[in-house]
Amino acid sequence: MDRNRVFYIGSMHFLLDAYMGFFAIYLVIAGLDPTRAALIATATSFVGNTLQPFMGYAADRIRGKLPVFLGLCITAISMSLIGLSRAYAVLFILVLIGHVGSSFFHPAGANIASAAGVSNRDKSFAVFSFIGTIGYSISQPLFSIFTGHFGTRASPYLALPTILFAIVYLSMSNMEVHGSYESPGLRELKNILLGRAGPCCCSFSSWYFARHSCSQSPHSWQKRMNSGDFHALYT
Repeated sequence: MDRNRVFYIGSMHFLLDAYMGFFAIYLVIAGLDPTRAALIATATSFVGNTLQPFMGYAADRIRGKLPVFLGLCITAISMSLIGLSRAYAVLFILVLIGHVGSSFFHPAGANIASAAGVSNRDKSFAVFSFIGTIGYSISQPLFSIFTGHFGTRASPYLALPTILFAIVYLSMSNMEVHGSYESPGLRELKNILLGRAGPCCCSFSSWYFARHSCSQSPHSWQKRMNSGDFHALYT
C-alpha cells in the first residue's frame, strides 16, 4: 500500500467533508425555521446521493485530476458562502451545489485510494473513509468557532485553504483517477443505478413523509386537537 498516496487523497477527503456539516450548525446560528431547514437538508442530500452514480460515471469518462479538483473547489466554495444569506431559496441552491460537488469527488477519491492500496485495496479505502469521517466530525465546531470570532459574513474565507490545496494538487501531484482503457458503458451505469435504487427510494420516501408531515402549521394541529379527534383515541 502506498501510504503517502492514501493519506494525501485522505487529506483531501478530510477537507471536503469538513464543509458538509456547515449548514446543520448555520441553521441554529442564523435562527432559521427548523422545518424549512430540514427540508433543504433532506432534499439536497437526496439529490446528491442520487447523482453520485452519474458523477462516478463522469469521473470514469474524464479521469485525470479534474474530478477531484472540481469536487473540492465546488463544495468548498458553495458551502462556505451560506453565511452570506438567510434566504431559503439561496441556501437551497448553495447546499445543493455543495452536495453535487461532494458526489463528484467521492467516486474519484475512492478510485485513487483503492488504486494506491495495490493488494490492500480494502484497507486503503477504509483509511480514506475514516479520514473523511474525522473531517465531518469537526465541521460544525469549525464553522461555529470561526463565525463566532469573525461573523457569518466572513464564512467565504473558509474556502481558501481548500482551494489552495486543490491548486497545489492540480499543478504538482501525479495522482489521477485510474481505470481500464475501455470507459464504462451504459450497461454498467444501469447496473450501478439499480444497485442504488433501494437506498434512493428510502431517502425519497423519508423526504416525502417529512415534507407532508411538516407542511401543517401549528394552528392546524391545535385545531385538530381541539376538535376532539385526539380525545376520542383515549376514551
